[in-house]
Parts: sequence; C-alpha cells; structure tokens
Amino acid sequence: MTAYRIYFYINGEIHGRQDFEADGDVAAIRIARVLYDACSDICESFQLWQGKRHIPALPPRHQQASLADLIEEHQRLAIETEEIISRASG
Repeated sequence: MTAYRIYFYINGEIHGRQDFEADGDVAAIRIARVLYDACSDICESFQLWQGKRHIPALPPRHQQASLADLIEEHQRLAIETEEIISRASG
C-alpha cells in the first residue's frame, strides 16, 4: 500500500485534505473520485498527490463516482476515509 493525499478546493484555495492508502495510482484515482463525490456539495475540485508527485485525476464529469465501481478492499478504504472526513468536518 502507498500513501496518497487528496486536497479539496473551494475558489481555488485548499479547504481540506485527507491522507489515505491505495494499491497504486489507478486505485488511488478511483478512491479520490469517490471521496470527491462525497464532498462535492462543499468543494469544487480536488488534487491527488503521492508524496511530491502530483497525480492527474479529474472528477467524473457526467456521472457520479460510485463505491460500486471499486473492488471490495477499495470500498472499505473509501468508506473509512469518508468517515474520517465526516468526523473532521462535523
């Protein structure tokens, strides 16, 4: 597992961040899209990083990112991370 960090943006400024782990870039992008979708009511965009390396990841444009799109292990990681974000913003 590799550590990743997602930054949530409002008006071009960082308004939150969250660390999570994933098996690789593809999994991290999928998880980040689900996390962004869960927070899209309060943030406008996101960036994904692995250490000092920016990982290009755009939010899904015409469909929501869904937990159903993730394998079971990644679903668990996304849910745990969503719960952390929820507790931090509540």
